[in-house]
Amino acid sequence: MKPIKKTKTVRIIYFVPKDKKPEKKYKKAIKFGIKDLQKWYNYHTYGYTFRLNEPIVEIIKGDHESKWYNETGNKENKTLNTWNNAVSETSRKFGSKHYDDNYAWVIYIDAEGGTGAGTASIACLPEHDLLGISGLHPKETSIWRWIGGLGHELGHAFFLPHSGEKDPESIMMYGYAKYPNCHLTFSDIERLRNSEFFFQTENQNDFIYPSYLFDSYVYSDGFFVLLDDKLNWEERKYTSNVVFKFEEVSRNENYIIIKDPSRNLMIQIPKKNGVSLIGSNNNWQNWVSLKEGFSYKNWEDQKKLIDQKIPHDSLIWKSVLDSNQQNVLNLFESFLYQNGYFIHLNSSFWQERNFEINPTVFRFQEILRDQKYILLFDHTRNFSIRMPISGGDSFISTDGSNWSFLYHVEKIGKINENENLNQNQNQNENENQNQNQNQNQNQNQNQNQNEICRIF
Repeated sequence: MKPIKKTKTVRIIYFVPKDKKPEKKYKKAIKFGIKDLQKWYNYHTYGYTFRLNEPIVEIIKGDHESKWYNETGNKENKTLNTWNNAVSETSRKFGSKHYDDNYAWVIYIDAEGGTGAGTASIACLPEHDLLGISGLHPKETSIWRWIGGLGHELGHAFFLPHSGEKDPESIMMYGYAKYPNCHLTFSDIERLRNSEFFFQTENQNDFIYPSYLFDSYVYSDGFFVLLDDKLNWEERKYTSNVVFKFEEVSRNENYIIIKDPSRNLMIQIPKKNGVSLIGSNNNWQNWVSLKEGFSYKNWEDQKKLIDQKIPHDSLIWKSVLDSNQQNVLNLFESFLYQNGYFIHLNSSFWQERNFEINPTVFRFQEILRDQKYILLFDHTRNFSIRMPISGGDSFISTDGSNWSFLYHVEKIGKINENENLNQNQNQNENENQNQNQNQNQNQNQNQNQNEICRIF
């Protein structure tokens, strides 16, 4: 676990202009939003999140009336006037600054302004964000879009860039508007996990996102899961990477009803195990049996998966139970090939290291797995690898259909993290150099190979 430096915190300022009074509803909404983001970041960085300063929300009384902050500065383009004036006054009174060694600053100012923005240790959001996060915005009434906006600008304060059009659903692009149903890119995750503002939570309940305790329904070859308290559902199948989206329509003592408008169908999910039913949006009366499965309400119930017929390596463990940071997968499984290895770093991420081009590290996301294969995807190089779950021939594909032989791999198991992996490179090189030597040398090679297996 990283050593905690208490000075490295997120510090939140509620900036109240001279002609306004502090609003308890704003302060309460800001506190709720930032704590929700603290849990969201914890989930998406796999057990790391930022620290909050105490008190969580501090109040500044401004020197000027609210209109002054927007009108003072650039007369032709007022977009950043409020931002610049609020940041400048906060710096004078509290010592905030760009590239701050101690704090990432979030400033909410109760004054009109063109836009919220964040960069290099400072995020500042104007009046419409205060209204939005409090549920009072006249057009965007959902607080989640505004919490997502805070998460986006806070990401900039943590030095995260826009993710670009290659990943538009990221919170650092357009995904913030769909919060909490957005994500971080691999590079952002790595940067945040190494940030001095982030610490490892070690399964502390304070940082478990509440949506992880929602409903799920598991059947023989897939599952339905409720993603958030906005009643968005997904269906995933173990044998496919296709995701089906549903909206919850209603629920009673026996069933939860969800609909997929794009496919004109509705599904009844039993709340206490049993058979799910399928019907048409146009005819609620005619229901047909769909699947038989198990229903789970929270983490304690979901742990019963262990005792049911749900395999530990199925996708349900990744998508539903990862949220609790439980070691439900073999997090350090690895596969060794002649010139390198693949290692399972955490619930979704893998690395490949090739001894011939060391120290280059290639990163993969685990997409799905079944009883025979693990499917890995490299977003940077845009190809997939099909890894045999028990060892054997691996295959590579750029389109998901045409597969070519890649490596013969050996399943090793868990890695001893305290060993020096560079030692393995030297052992592997020695093996390659001594391939044609006598039997004793071959025995040494086998011994070296066994040592690699022990380390991996």
